[in-house]
Amino acid sequence: MTKDDSNKASREPRKAPLTPGRLLRSLFAITFFVTMMYLFVIPYTWAYFTFGKATEERRLRYRRWLQGLSRYVIYRVPGVKFRLDNSIGERFGTPSIVISNHQSHLDLMCLMMLTPRLVFLTNDWVWHNPFYGYVIRRAEFVPVSDGIEANIAKLRELYGRGYSIAVFPEGTRSRDGKVGRFHKGAFYLSRELGAPVLPIYLHGCYDVLPRHDFMLRRGRIDVVVGERVARAAMRGDLGAVTRERRHRFIDEFEQQEQKLRQCQSDV
Repeated sequence: MTKDDSNKASREPRKAPLTPGRLLRSLFAITFFVTMMYLFVIPYTWAYFTFGKATEERRLRYRRWLQGLSRYVIYRVPGVKFRLDNSIGERFGTPSIVISNHQSHLDLMCLMMLTPRLVFLTNDWVWHNPFYGYVIRRAEFVPVSDGIEANIAKLRELYGRGYSIAVFPEGTRSRDGKVGRFHKGAFYLSRELGAPVLPIYLHGCYDVLPRHDFMLRRGRIDVVVGERVARAAMRGDLGAVTRERRHRFIDEFEQQEQKLRQCQSDV
């Protein structure tokens, strides 16, 4: 079995029996999220943009508020420990194309908490989501169901204003926690915008809230910020570049997984 085949091999999430504690944690989290969105976040967003001019400064201030809110929530997921590893010292000062593996509904907040200067590519389902669709529209996330090429002008404008663009190259949440096939969009954007690629690795989100489950599990989430990849590395055949970047992402991801497991076993 090749390394790539090994990565594709499905693994079952750890068994998580339905216990009173797990049920209460999940109900609390869902209730907190829905209540926060409808009684606080959405009304605040509406008032913020209705009674104030949408200047660049105000837009950035709003994103800083969303960043702080994401940080507050992700550090307080019931039964979950969170750790951010930015040991390389990434300051997010200059824009880039941010790529990340996609494991869970928690991924968005794990990335939003890193910097206010970040917008996401979304699909129509997210864009029209009844819980947070209005918020992400105000945050200038970009729906690309009609293709990245059709939205390149808007993306170029956002990048020119100093915003990094976040892309989940897999396009959808992982079914088994492994890194799936990458689509070309992120690397096409890197070429078109002349932007470096910044990989961010998410560990544990799948174990805490896998795709096929709606209830939280106890666990640990680690977010590891990687080193930027220069735009020069995106030259050549786009399909070959996409495959190479995926292999490199998987190599680094698996090395990090081994270190994390070792650290947890030593505790």
